[in-house]
Amino acid sequence: MLSRRITCRLKMDSTVEDLVRKRRKDDDEIMLIILLPAMYLLSYQWREGKVS
Repeated sequence: MLSRRITCRLKMDSTVEDLVRKRRKDDDEIMLIILLPAMYLLSYQWREGKVS
């Protein structure tokens, strides 16, 4: 179960990266809307000790 959650989270991260890459030409506002959840995910992972 835990490994499944980690895999799901990794898929989400890669999807966010793809979106950010596609949106580089778009408005900063849209970038923020995409980046803020990603930053939250990263800080959550870091607090849980999943990211070294």
